Amino acid sequence: MLRRLVKSLTNGHSHTGVTKDTLFDPIPADCDLKCHSCTIKYPASFKIEEDADLWQTSDGWATHILIATGKSDWVRNVDHEKGSIMEALSKAKKPTNGKLMVSASNMCPPPEYFTETPQPTTCIILPSWMQVENVTPNDVNELIDKFISPAPTTTTPMVSVAADDPPDEAVEIISKGANEIAPAPASPSTTATAPQKNSVGENGLVARKTDTRDSQGTNDDLSLTSAMSNLSVASRVTQNAAELAASSYLKSNECPHDYLILLCSHKHRDARCGQSAPLLLKELRRQLQPLGLYRDLDDYRPGGVGIYFINHVGGHKWSANMIIYRKKAGQGIWLARVKPNDIEAIVRWTVLDGKVQPEKIRAGFDRCKGLTSW
Repeated sequence: MLRRLVKSLTNGHSHTGVTKDTLFDPIPADCDLKCHSCTIKYPASFKIEEDADLWQTSDGWATHILIATGKSDWVRNVDHEKGSIMEALSKAKKPTNGKLMVSASNMCPPPEYFTETPQPTTCIILPSWMQVENVTPNDVNELIDKFISPAPTTTTPMVSVAADDPPDEAVEIISKGANEIAPAPASPSTTATAPQKNSVGENGLVARKTDTRDSQGTNDDLSLTSAMSNLSVASRVTQNAAELAASSYLKSNECPHDYLILLCSHKHRDARCGQSAPLLLKELRRQLQPLGLYRDLDDYRPGGVGIYFINHVGGHKWSANMIIYRKKAGQGIWLARVKPNDIEAIVRWTVLDGKVQPEKIRAGFDRCKGLTSW
């Protein structure tokens, strides 16, 4: 009730202090963002709401699970599908690490999905990029306890540091909490001790220590201690998650793709989604194939872009909705009002470079910056 009241008073927008430009870098203003060779168009009847500001028009999430169903359209509410994992998750205990977004997808389930009861299928958990095999509705508590609740979330810190960074680099560590960046302390100019190596934690978490430390101690020491403490906690969480996953009877591995693009195709919720998703997929394939990045549903080669249809995500009046996950960058980017002639720019700038058209972004997170839109 309180949440709905706040959203009504703020026109549906939350206030985190994060702006479009601080969350994701904008595409350069002088770029031509339309694909002039694109011949694909939406039907003349395809009408959407064009005026409202899209920024922060969706709720946040901690983890996102994709469930293979082999279908591109579903009953109106997928958690009403009898005997499905979606139904089982809706009735199970909630994860302890925050809100779980559940999406049925057109990922290919194993053959047993169509012949056995209960139906074993494949799930991908994001942003941990963990793929869990042969999950049935009876396994949902195991899935939550061993793979979802312990997993890193959209607000779990992550930073990648180049291997050739100089050892005297100041500490550069992110996120004491959601929507905050811990500032890098300046290197003291006093007596130095021997250089210290980078401290590398699980899941790409890295702290860079300076080799110039005041022997008497400074405020920078406190910042370093605090930053290292945050890294240590995050590293332990990730290590515990790996240990729990390894102890499960469910088989798991890392999702092989470097990028995922999710397109709403839920025709039973909105006809425009059933129209837009196949057309956008066709243009995505045209743009990605020359780059060697396109992956079919049954193509599990390492790297590349996996593209899946998913059920209702909300905001269909702003179709088409597209959620992009970038593994190495630790980002999730939710776009709307996507048209076929936007795809060339989205592939070039958003998928590959993490830059966005500000007027198309609804929500997102960046674990390297320690920022979310919610």
